[in-house]
Amino acid sequence: MSNCLHKGISLDLSENSAILFLLLFTPMLAQQLVVPQTGIRFGENQVSKKMYVGNLSFEATEEQVRDLFTPYGTVESISMITDHMSGQFRGFCFIEMETSAANAAIEALDSKEIDGRTLKVNEARPREARFDGQRSGDNQRGGYGRSR
Repeated sequence: MSNCLHKGISLDLSENSAILFLLLFTPMLAQQLVVPQTGIRFGENQVSKKMYVGNLSFEATEEQVRDLFTPYGTVESISMITDHMSGQFRGFCFIEMETSAANAAIEALDSKEIDGRTLKVNEARPREARFDGQRSGDNQRGGYGRSR
């Protein structure tokens, strides 16, 4: 057990709880945190990297995408993005690979032509905040059953 003080609150924390506490309450410190048992770093020096792969053929399969990236290293995960209504593949996906393998794949495959289409491969950016359906300040109202 360790004692942790944050904004005047004293807590007794186990080692795992202390790590969780740091991740939740001190984001700047969390970027430099190393878990001693594994050597895994959190923040900028991540063990794996998520990539965006765009302009794929709408007929591309997960197996074909995996085969395309496997020469550069082990593919940890693939998320093929599909249309919610039709279930059809939308032509882009996200792939996770070990950082150096991902960097090699980006270097080799970005702007490469596959099936008559020029691929776009880069490091995935964090997802932006989604529109929650409420408009702010434009005084436009719409939708069924809303009172004015």
